[in-house]
Amino acid sequence: ETQEVVVVDKPAGLACSSHGESDINSLKRIACEELNTPGLQLAHRLDACVTGCLVMARTRKLVQKVRQEMQSGNARKSYLARAEGKLPAPLQPTTSTAAWKFCESTMECEANVMIGQRPSMRVDEPLSYDGHAARTLVDRASGRPCSTIITFIKTLSDGTHLLHCQPKTGHKHQLRCHLAWLGLPVANDGLYGGSRSNGNAQDIYVDDEAGSLWAQFGPQGTSFRSWCPKCEMVAQAISG
Repeated sequence: ETQEVVVVDKPAGLACSSHGESDINSLKRIACEELNTPGLQLAHRLDACVTGCLVMARTRKLVQKVRQEMQSGNARKSYLARAEGKLPAPLQPTTSTAAWKFCESTMECEANVMIGQRPSMRVDEPLSYDGHAARTLVDRASGRPCSTIITFIKTLSDGTHLLHCQPKTGHKHQLRCHLAWLGLPVANDGLYGGSRSNGNAQDIYVDDEAGSLWAQFGPQGTSFRSWCPKCEMVAQAISG
């Protein structure tokens, strides 16, 4: 946190912002309240299902400054994706590909990707967003030019692949769509063809002995909103 910006660690499952009454459960609204800083603005966005660092600025002028830095290339965004499928030839490791070592931080991981000679490829496929299907499609006829650099990190014991992804442009669902187009959808991204999940989805709602989740998200909980369908769904899941 500085006098200009705030960087928050966004969890998966939380929308950056939304409209109307549901905005009460958005990261933007929560950050403003928890940090006691009304007026925080999103400098960029992450999909609801994505976790990572999100930059928020204190004024619209500062938002434009951060966005200009990103667009000019002075700042870059990078992601780690756990994908499934057959690696295309440019991403397949060879005998000379160094074994990947565990990193203590994202910065260390980033440095290892940049320094090491790892299989990499660039995807340059134009994209369009289909609002009815709520997903992005490769559209060579009228799509917007988009580019992503994908680097192989490691194949995990369950057969999924850890990939480093660096978007060179910004488009809604760009990485998810480009990976799916390669035949490497994010493993638990059902919208783009991922077939894996973390087991029973209800398991994430198993309460502790003290009933902490119920106290927070049950019908009488401090975070429960009677008008919110998601709140009702979570309460039902917790109750079994």
